[in-house]
Amino acid sequence: MESSLTSLRAKTKVRLRCLRDFLFADDAAVTTHSAEVLQRLMTRFSEACQAFGLIISLKKTQVMGQGMDSPPDISISNCKLEVVHDFVCLDSTIYDSLSLDTELNKRIGKASTTMSRMTKRVWANNRLTEYTKI
Repeated sequence: MESSLTSLRAKTKVRLRCLRDFLFADDAAVTTHSAEVLQRLMTRFSEACQAFGLIISLKKTQVMGQGMDSPPDISISNCKLEVVHDFVCLDSTIYDSLSLDTELNKRIGKASTTMSRMTKRVWANNRLTEYTKI
C-alpha cells in the first residue's frame, strides 16, 4: 500500500496534511485534539505575531471546547481567553455541544424563506415561461 501511495504522490503531487488552522483575512480558527496542544500552539502563534510586529486582539480572541468535561483554560501573554459555547465561522455556527440541530434549523429556515419568496415572484408568475422557471 505504501509503495502505491508513494507513486501516486509522485505522479499527482498530492500530499497528505493534517490541517490545524484555517486563516481568512484577519481571522483564524485553530483546532486541536487537546487543551494542552492548543495552549502550545497559541503560545507559538503569539510569539510569531510578536516577531512580525502583529498584534492579537485579546478582547476578540475566544476559545471553545467540544466534547470536554470542563472548558479549556487557554491564555495568551498571561491573559485568559474568553470561553464561548458557539462561534460563527464562514457563516456557519459551530457549537460546543457537537449538535448540528440549531445550524440545520437555521439553514432550513433560510431555504424556506427563499422558497416562499420565489413562490410569489417566480412559480406563480404567469409572465415567466416554464423554461425560465426551470
